[in-house]
Amino acid sequence: MDLLTGRDYPGNVRELSQIIENAVLLADSNLILPHHLGMTSTIQSPFARHLSTLKENDEAHLVYVLTNANGDRSKVAQILGITVRQLQRKIAAMKKNPRWESILRDI
Repeated sequence: MDLLTGRDYPGNVRELSQIIENAVLLADSNLILPHHLGMTSTIQSPFARHLSTLKENDEAHLVYVLTNANGDRSKVAQILGITVRQLQRKIAAMKKNPRWESILRDI
């Protein structure tokens, strides 16, 4: 999605539609990858896997669950097996990190 939203479409909706149609035809599974779109990713997703500390991994997982639960903190706390208060403390601490600041601000 980042690749599609970060690109200009001089041909407007028709150009976007053609890119999507081509990607669906080229994809050999239910997953459309950047090369199916004729693009390569220059933006690293905050959820991309890389060598990290356990703290960084926990933070990435928390943001992933929070994003997929549409910001429902009760649901996130239940999924993570922690209290809502613990979740709020973790989120408050993570907002100080520039990596998560913009993502957590929108949720």
